Amino acid sequence: MVQRLLLAAGLAPQVRATAAHALGHVGGASPATFWRTTVDRFTTDPVILPSLVYAIGVAGEDALLGDVRTNPNAGHDARAAAAWWLDMPRSTRIRARQ
Repeated sequence: MVQRLLLAAGLAPQVRATAAHALGHVGGASPATFWRTTVDRFTTDPVILPSLVYAIGVAGEDALLGDVRTNPNAGHDARAAAAWWLDMPRSTRIRARQ
């Protein structure tokens, strides 16, 4: 449901921002295609993308974190958050996901 709220057309920006924030805090798993779609759609969004980066880090999508970290179109906060996840020792990232 949270994924659908994030990607649904016609919803208020606050709903999308809340859905993006919630993704890293709800159970379940999202396919890599979902993460790629959301990053592509919200790359320049200074509110949603940093929340997505947190959720992507929790999900363990390290390659996508690397893409965000090096994307000049992503905002500073999102790039910094992606770098934070990737600079963390792998064992710590794994524990953070449990």
